[in-house]
Amino acid sequence: PFLTDKDVIAFVCTSRTVFGLCLPYLLDRRPPVNHLMDLESLYNFLNVDPDLTYPALGKLVLNLLESSFANLHTRLIVDILTRATNLRKLYLPTFLLSRDSAIGVALEGLTGLQRLELMGEPYVAMRLFEKSPLTSVHLDAGEFGFPQKQLESLPCLVPFGQTLTEVDLLFGSLMTPCGTSCPLVTTVSCSPCDAVLLQALVPSFPNLEVLCIEHQLWGNSNPNTSTDLSMLRQVNKEFASVHGCWKSLACVVVDLAALYALGLCCRVESLTITS
Repeated sequence: PFLTDKDVIAFVCTSRTVFGLCLPYLLDRRPPVNHLMDLESLYNFLNVDPDLTYPALGKLVLNLLESSFANLHTRLIVDILTRATNLRKLYLPTFLLSRDSAIGVALEGLTGLQRLELMGEPYVAMRLFEKSPLTSVHLDAGEFGFPQKQLESLPCLVPFGQTLTEVDLLFGSLMTPCGTSCPLVTTVSCSPCDAVLLQALVPSFPNLEVLCIEHQLWGNSNPNTSTDLSMLRQVNKEFASVHGCWKSLACVVVDLAALYALGLCCRVESLTITS
C-alpha cells in the first residue's frame, strides 16, 4: 500500500478534513517511484479521492527504467502529470517523452514548477518548461553518451533567467554563455565538465557565490590534456584581464585540472580541491 504506518493511516482516515490537511505533508515525503508497482500504487492512491489528492501532490520523483515499460504505465504517467497541476518539484527521465506526445503536453501545463531534475537528454527537454518559474535545475546528460556527444549546457536556461537561483549539471560543457543574465543564481555546479570558460560563466551568473567544477577526466584517452588545459587557462586569463571577473566567490570546489584551467583572479573565501 502507499501508506504503510498503521497509526498514521488510522489518524489520516479519521475524517476527510484531516486527510486533506495531511496530504501535502505525506506526499512530499513519499519515497521515489523506483518500480512500476510503485507507480501503480501511487496512481491508485491518487484516485481514491482525486479532487483532494491531485491538488495536494507537490513533488513527483519518477526514477524509472525504460526496459520494463509498458503502454499501460505510460498512460498512468500522462494521467498523473495532466492532473497534478500544483507540482513544485519533478524528477523525470527524458525517455518518457518519446513514449507519448501527451507527456510533453502535460509538462507544458506545469506552470508552478520550481525545482526540476532531468536525466537523459535534458537540454532538449528544457523547452517544455518555459512557462515554469524554475528556481533550481539539475540536468544529468550522463545517459546520453557524454563525452561522445558534447552538449552546451547554458543556452537552455534563457527562459528562466529571472527566477533561477541554483544550477547543477552532470556531464556538461560551459563554453557558450547563457544568452541572458541570471542575476539570482548563486550556485553553479558542473561535474564532470568537458570545458569551462569564464566568458560563459561570468556574464551568465554575475552574482555567483559558490562554484563547483570537476574537469572531464581526459587523462587516459587524450594525449593533449595538458595543452587543452593550458589553452583554457590562457583564454580565461585574457578574458578576466579585459572584462573582469567576479569580485569574490564565497566557496570554490574544484579538482586540480579545473582549478588550473579556470585561472581565477578573484578573491576566494573557501577553496576545496577534490581528488
